[in-house]
Amino acid sequence: MRFYRGISVPTDVADTVVDRIRETGIGWDTRLYRVADLRPRLNELWSSPRLSRSDTRPDDKMLDWVCASRLRQDALFYACRHNRTKENDAPILIGFDADEAEVVVDGRDFLYPVFQFGIQDTARPWLMKVFGEQIARYSERAWSGADDAIAMADLAVQDPQVLAAHSQNSAILRGKYGVVFSSSFMVRFPVASGQVVSVERIDVDEYRQRDHEVDVYSILDPTSRIGV
Repeated sequence: MRFYRGISVPTDVADTVVDRIRETGIGWDTRLYRVADLRPRLNELWSSPRLSRSDTRPDDKMLDWVCASRLRQDALFYACRHNRTKENDAPILIGFDADEAEVVVDGRDFLYPVFQFGIQDTARPWLMKVFGEQIARYSERAWSGADDAIAMADLAVQDPQVLAAHSQNSAILRGKYGVVFSSSFMVRFPVASGQVVSVERIDVDEYRQRDHEVDVYSILDPTSRIGV
């Protein structure tokens, strides 16, 4: 599967960063997230009568992952807008390949808040559109209150059918903190140089803001105040 990652670095080190990524891959200087690989235990965990984060986030099983998008346009948003600051003013776009077995959905900006605080009748069609029919298996159980909604989302983002559906999503979402994207993933770290297919500096004007089709806050309980 082909992925794109957008970063921004200081202009005076941008060429050095580009060369380093080409030579060594995506290294330890990037921001990483800790997630357990649950796929071998999805059925076992699903059978738990009361799923909790202690089941889905065991301290001794947490691994490192790096964020990426399936669409170049999504990665441009992060390189040219979201991650760009006065100091880190040089956008860089990285293209790389990863095996599906090394990928999970990044649901932090859309799926997780909807599982926790979604207005069910409004949110349900969007979940199905963005993550496929399989997502209902998890969202309905999360909304039932019988399980920890976050733990149930932890299972959903690693379901192969959910991942496959999300990788084909073209709807434009506005998630928490105003991030705009169609697909969001995490890829197992490290990403070796042999996986990198392109690294390029980007003109900041290459990104054009897109009109989103749904804002996550429009399908959340307005009293939740999550990520505002």
